[in-house]
Amino acid sequence: MWFDLTLEARDGSRHPARYNPHTSEAEGLALPVKPGTFASVPRVAKDQPLGKSRAPRVLKIQLGLSCNYACSYCSQAFQIADATVSKLADVEHFLTELDGWITEAPEKIELWGGEPFLYWAKIKRLIPALSERFPGAQFLVITNGSLLDTEKL
Repeated sequence: MWFDLTLEARDGSRHPARYNPHTSEAEGLALPVKPGTFASVPRVAKDQPLGKSRAPRVLKIQLGLSCNYACSYCSQAFQIADATVSKLADVEHFLTELDGWITEAPEKIELWGGEPFLYWAKIKRLIPALSERFPGAQFLVITNGSLLDTEKL
């Protein structure tokens, strides 16, 4: 399935293009690349990380990589782990260590997968505990929606 797009540049000029979200193919995108030297960036290593905030505004939790779909455009489409085996010990360990990782309550907490609702047992333990710990946080789930039912809603 192809989408016909009209791209508008900063100068107001318009450019037609086509995009297929299932294959990530694009046609008509003339993206000029100017040769040159990129600015140097600091080296990053396990013993020299760039640094992460201990006061994140958004706390993103990836529950696992498994998904109930295999979309060709998805970078996680070919993960084959068994998502139905959910170790609640992982949740307990995460909750125990969390205070050592962050110093302030996040504004938002996002649950990610693969498909997060494949990890329903973990979610049922995680959300109440995080809600109690961070009562002002907004919760979001990045989902394909296919596993939603009355219990999850």
